[in-house]
Amino acid sequence: MKHATQTPAPPTEGGRREGAPASRAGSTRRRPRRGGSGQWAAWAFLVPVVVYLLAFYVYPLYRNVDLSLRNYTVRSFVQGDAPFTGFANYAKVFADATFAPALWHTIVFTVVSLAFQFTSTR
Repeated sequence: MKHATQTPAPPTEGGRREGAPASRAGSTRRRPRRGGSGQWAAWAFLVPVVVYLLAFYVYPLYRNVDLSLRNYTVRSFVQGDAPFTGFANYAKVFADATFAPALWHTIVFTVVSLAFQFTSTR
């Protein structure tokens, strides 16, 4: 069975092909609309992701930084009136005698754990 192929007609005077409709000034060809319903759909798909990131990443990070910069006690935590201390809490931790050994033990534990995880075979 032979398949017939059609070749387009050569352009005629004016640059249009024979059999093609002449262009009109007020053509009915649709143009993409800006801010149309497709744009609303795209934003609607982003809303759950943004809410998730805010609820589970941004707020906890903000809250941890806030907690670390205040002098909290059980009473001040419940009442919400903990005084702002700035970096005094960090200076106190770094000056503590147990900080350096705890940091060293954490580093050794992390390196050994990673070494076992990446070298173990199934």
